[in-house]
Amino acid sequence: MADWELNVIQAKVTKEEIINAVFFSMGSFKAPGPDGYQETSLIPNGVCNDIEKLNRGFLWNSSGRERKPHLVAWKEVCEPVEKGGLDIRPLQSMNCAMLMKLGWWLIEDKDSLWARVLRSKYNCGSDLIPLVKKMSSGSCVWNEICSLWSKVEEGIRWNVGNSGSVRRSVAVPAPITELGVDRVMWNLNSNGRFSVSSAYYMDKEKPLEDESKFWKMVWRWPGPQKFKSFLWQFCKDKLYTNLCSFGRRVSGDLLCLRYNVPFESSMHDIRHCEEVRSL
Repeated sequence: MADWELNVIQAKVTKEEIINAVFFSMGSFKAPGPDGYQETSLIPNGVCNDIEKLNRGFLWNSSGRERKPHLVAWKEVCEPVEKGGLDIRPLQSMNCAMLMKLGWWLIEDKDSLWARVLRSKYNCGSDLIPLVKKMSSGSCVWNEICSLWSKVEEGIRWNVGNSGSVRRSVAVPAPITELGVDRVMWNLNSNGRFSVSSAYYMDKEKPLEDESKFWKMVWRWPGPQKFKSFLWQFCKDKLYTNLCSFGRRVSGDLLCLRYNVPFESSMHDIRHCEEVRSL
């Protein structure tokens, strides 16, 4: 892609949006769905690392010819916006969330041909929730479903009706006729439907309320996207100052080049520097 084309795109969307849109719209990373393509295996760690290396380079304008400093750790970059990240989703985590959808379909789409074949081949039973056990003779698809089945079960809840799919006990109230049949719901969405996004976030800690408000305020600032990105780096104290380059052992000089003050930090560049104060 030419530089001018990239500049036109970035005028409308952020780099992190480009990364998520491009890589997760590729066939190999698409979530399983009725469009016919199924992601059926875990992507090797080495492949994920190589792709994320390209993503990091794109985010920080690095290339094979010119390497630029990656000012914020990739783990921080991948945090949700509410926790001070850019919400770039790691490939391995997204890969697992997509495969969980394949497992969920064994429940949600149990009458489809592929689900009936797997249920019959691996003796899953006829219950709404199948018995999923890893087998030495299992196919690649089945083994990947088994490896993440415990995660699928964590997100399941029953909507008890009157069809008898749920074993009755004292703790379960008598069914109400108006409820219809028993249904399995996805507990992480209010509508009860599975989504790859909810599966991705199921193990993530929720941000503190004050932290969330602060970062939302940063990104809602009414200005150009480049300024917002600059403000984000400033709030994380990750501007490429002499103090930063000294910490990375790139430079041995901590002084502000304009006024020779003890050290050049992010706060100094934005607020304390005499040259900045005069603006």
